[in-house]
Amino acid sequence: MLTFTYLLYAALTLVALATILYSFRKKSESAAAIAIWTDLLAILLLYRLARGEILGLFFNYTNGLLYTINLIILILSISYIIAHSRFFKTNKMRRYTTATISSLLIVGGILLLINVWTNAYFIETRKAGVPVLQVATLGHNPHCQYAYVFYKITPDGNASYMCPNYYGLIPRIGKLDTVPSFIEHQFGISRLHNKS
Repeated sequence: MLTFTYLLYAALTLVALATILYSFRKKSESAAAIAIWTDLLAILLLYRLARGEILGLFFNYTNGLLYTINLIILILSISYIIAHSRFFKTNKMRRYTTATISSLLIVGGILLLINVWTNAYFIETRKAGVPVLQVATLGHNPHCQYAYVFYKITPDGNASYMCPNYYGLIPRIGKLDTVPSFIEHQFGISRLHNKS
């Protein structure tokens, strides 16, 4: 079932890409609209595969690249329709509104991609065979104000964390000077050092 879902996702992405390229070549707003809807379906399918999370184990380098391609197709399609539709150019108020929407769309897309690629880096640079630990903090956490913090063991045996909203909307990765006892217990840190 998972393979079928990936195949369907890949097919939707290819259709969206082909349709937006066709709309650029033929100057077709209807083809760009089809590209938007097809790409939205692909993104929703990928989001479902990720179980509704942008940060977590799903978005490694491969899935991050697929998500990036889809987001770029979506932004290009929407931008194309906004730039070429007569409706958005009829008066000054509509032009200002569409310029604001376009700016928010691009900034939002960039922030989303920064989150996805920071997560992908965090996931891909962990010690092989050791999972990422997501910990809920009830009290004050010195690294993060967010309720959840991700921890991992790096290939050299040290602990590292990722705070999902350290900079507001962008995650931050940091290293721990000492490995907390709950991570030692959860990961069996002495066993990890013995295997190194």
